[in-house]
Amino acid sequence: MFRILLIEDNADHAILASAALSEHGAHIQVECRDSADSAWIHLQDARNGDALRPNLILLDINMPGMDGFTLLRRIKSDPKLRLIPTIMLSSSANQSDIMRALSDHANSYVTKSTDFTRWEAALHAICDYWSTHDRACNLEEV
Repeated sequence: MFRILLIEDNADHAILASAALSEHGAHIQVECRDSADSAWIHLQDARNGDALRPNLILLDINMPGMDGFTLLRRIKSDPKLRLIPTIMLSSSANQSDIMRALSDHANSYVTKSTDFTRWEAALHAICDYWSTHDRACNLEEV
């Protein structure tokens, strides 16, 4: 099973993204969280063995409360979580946002398309690459 943690505060976006990812293969399991705060609690549980550790994190940037950048820094500073590939998702193509995410050790930065067909294709490509081709996602906790 390939576990994706999707952190998205917009319920409509979360439903569409989760459906697109899940339909990509029976081996895909998507766990959704609607805030960075909730995701951090889940990741702490996974860190301590009380929840399943995700193989991949898809993280929206703009959320109420803790934002995606802050959660990214927490993930990448934690020795038990930092190796989980984390992809930042945003409607912003602002260069400063991209550079900030990459400086904070995001594994990738993907701009959300307003065209659902293109967005779905991007999610399928992400899922295909990370769940099939990238060996780092398939490492168990180190």
